[in-house]
Amino acid sequence: MCVSAEASSVTIEQPRPLVSGHEATLTCTASGFYPQNASVLWSHRGDQVPPSSVTTETKKSNDGTFQLHSEYRFSPTATDHGTESSCTVSHPDWSDGRTDSISLSVSYGPSSATVTSHSAAVTHGSVRVEMGSNLSLTCVGDGTLHG
Repeated sequence: MCVSAEASSVTIEQPRPLVSGHEATLTCTASGFYPQNASVLWSHRGDQVPPSSVTTETKKSNDGTFQLHSEYRFSPTATDHGTESSCTVSHPDWSDGRTDSISLSVSYGPSSATVTSHSAAVTHGSVRVEMGSNLSLTCVGDGTLHG
């Protein structure tokens, strides 16, 4: 076969919700290219992903073209929420790589909470009040919840 087909699509999928501290996998797929020698480069928050976090497989399709399937495994953190991961597929016969990006939506709970009191002093997270007196506390934490 002498012709070369450019990838008809490059897409990233996030198969399940991302939860801070739990391993996750992003999947990049490119299809409809020939010959099979395509390569993939992942980036996370603008930095190149180390090869040890990526597995890539190329298979021949029924129409004679090839499909690339690449997985990026990582443990998201709260700081990853709202950041971007991208997958760029390159091929020697293409003038430019094909890229798809995804904005990460990471669920995370509060790592710390701030407690303040309007009626007593808070010292190192402890409040002392006399029995029978009124106490008013305010607790503030930050987190996300995605269904």
